[in-house]
Amino acid sequence: MINFYGIDVIRAYEVSWLDGTGKPELALLEIFQDAGQASIDPWKLKKFLATIIDKTFADFKNIRSEIHTYLKTDPNFGDSYIKLTTQQDFYNIDFSKPTPSAELPHKITQDFRFVCQQTEQPFIGTASIYVENDRGTIREQFTKTLLAVRNEKFTPSSVMGELFNKRFTQLFNEDFVFTINLNRRGGISFQSLRCKKSLDFGAFIHREVLE
Repeated sequence: MINFYGIDVIRAYEVSWLDGTGKPELALLEIFQDAGQASIDPWKLKKFLATIIDKTFADFKNIRSEIHTYLKTDPNFGDSYIKLTTQQDFYNIDFSKPTPSAELPHKITQDFRFVCQQTEQPFIGTASIYVENDRGTIREQFTKTLLAVRNEKFTPSSVMGELFNKRFTQLFNEDFVFTINLNRRGGISFQSLRCKKSLDFGAFIHREVLE
């Protein structure tokens, strides 16, 4: 088993409910999970969020509590952290991306796809690798490896394990951060980051929630 550090982020973009006056409210839900634990089931999360669309919550903290209570029923939630951003606060967020890491300043990004194990439909997104030196061999190997999995079946979390644990860690001896960003499906997206050593992953979580 390869030792690694990382984080998984599940985002639900259209969390909706009714306020005390019956007015629809909208928020962005982000669930941050330690990469060492199994991911929560995004399909069950989607079904749960559909059940609260017509429910009334008098206070914002009440809707957050309702979501947190549901997530605690998922055995894979563990010590995960949730963040619920209201529509009003969403517009006040500075979405400018942080400066590149001085340690790993070069970012190589490539479109990639695989087949969803649950639906057997294509899952599309982007994969990136941050490295100290942008050598042509790294770019070539990175692209070739992503192409090799395009017709294989995975879940969002298992494709990260396959690429990072079984492929890229064997290919690249130097330090690197590997990330995947899967396009939203049914209003939910999946972002995952991995590295072989402890880092501040906040520098790599580029809030790509506008895409």
